[in-house]
Amino acid sequence: MILLRLPNELLISIFEAIPDILSALRFACTNKRLRGIWNDDITGHQIVRAILSSQIPAYDEAVDLATTEVEVAESQISLSIPPSLWLPRLLSNAEMARSVCWLFTDYIDKFPESRYQRHTSFTSLPSSYYLIRQLVTAHRQNANSKISKLVSEMEGSSPKTLQTHWELYMFMCEYMDEAEQERHDMLKVKARAAEDYIYGPVNKEEWETTFWVLESALENKSDEY
Repeated sequence: MILLRLPNELLISIFEAIPDILSALRFACTNKRLRGIWNDDITGHQIVRAILSSQIPAYDEAVDLATTEVEVAESQISLSIPPSLWLPRLLSNAEMARSVCWLFTDYIDKFPESRYQRHTSFTSLPSSYYLIRQLVTAHRQNANSKISKLVSEMEGSSPKTLQTHWELYMFMCEYMDEAEQERHDMLKVKARAAEDYIYGPVNKEEWETTFWVLESALENKSDEY
């Protein structure tokens, strides 16, 4: 096969010119050498980025979440995670992000005079979505170092960005339809009773903790002005 006589650099360029990820995967399955390029941590990332970065908003944040979830699933942190492991999660999360962001903008467009501003005044909704998911995942795993890193990132964010995080989070927890909440494993837990008073239903612990982190970040930013 003449194609396989080409150097890796040219083969990578051919991968990057493929218009969709499924065709790229089929091409990678052609032989062992192409599979090696596809499954390499560095070249694999490069190829997937070339094909999907223009199709997935907030691409870098989406990849970060996908690789984090793989690390959690594998119960180990690795500096080398091939696309074959995180690509399915990337595509799934991107679809969920599109759905949530569409539902949110549709919701606020129906109530233009409410406390919500028009969605054009928000910063990147997909970025906020992935930040929220990262916080929830970190709290679920008690990954304190990851939480600290995310908090530090928020400290450098603008008030508008933090407000976007907050508004999207509140929509997801309080107003998003139940089917979408179930997909995100965020359905409220059963009500809890204390003597004669009933509390609840309440958010799951990892979502409730994320609430306090976002609220604290927003309040701290407000105090700066």
